Amino acid sequence: MKTSIGYKLRNSKVMEANDILSSKKYFLVGEIHGTRECPAIFLDFIRVYDIGNVALEIPRDYQKEVEEYFLSKRKLENLSWFRDKEKNHDGRKSDSMKQLVRILKERRVRVFLVDILEKSFEQIALHKRDDIMACSLLELDRRIAFLCGNVHVMKQPLYLPLDSPFYDQYPLGVVQTCGSFLPEEESVSVQIHALNGGTFFNCGYKSYNPDKIQQRRVDRTNLPCIIPSKDPSFDFQYLIERFSAST
Repeated sequence: MKTSIGYKLRNSKVMEANDILSSKKYFLVGEIHGTRECPAIFLDFIRVYDIGNVALEIPRDYQKEVEEYFLSKRKLENLSWFRDKEKNHDGRKSDSMKQLVRILKERRVRVFLVDILEKSFEQIALHKRDDIMACSLLELDRRIAFLCGNVHVMKQPLYLPLDSPFYDQYPLGVVQTCGSFLPEEESVSVQIHALNGGTFFNCGYKSYNPDKIQQRRVDRTNLPCIIPSKDPSFDFQYLIERFSAST
């Protein structure tokens, strides 16, 4: 996995970002599932800020297999999560995520899986999913970086519009996000965003729309870069040129 993000992190014009990012207990990184870039950027965060524990948005039912892989008792290609791509491949089973796990093992970073299986939504209401992930992070009680979808790292609840297909699955259409359950003073939230759009894989190839407003605001010659987020749900945005799909 090719990465080249760390230099820009250290030399960002927003120098105060380094102090904040390096001091927080819960380092939340919001990605678009199914890209090549997001796992690579996450890996660079791990290296730059010397983080020894990682949480992934993968069902915890697979934790034993991952531990066996880290103990060299199982091969990477035999991890069920990555092998069975026929079932709900929303991007979290991508080759880039698979290679992220491989590199985390090489770097001896501890990996914890904190999500629940989709079939568990029948027994556990979907709106409690983020609460469960946040509780897992709090129970681990250690400095940890969490790579997950952008919505989960939001530090404020998300209010769904009435016409959202998910509205009825959340009380009054309010998503209490993982980030909103964590202590504000101990957490930092970073959204990875591609100014010029691109592609990603989530149950099929999809397009990520360009951000024309940000394109006018940001000096694109400095990309990638990290800037304070204008959306109060995130502390920072990590800006890159484009996303490219990873299946």
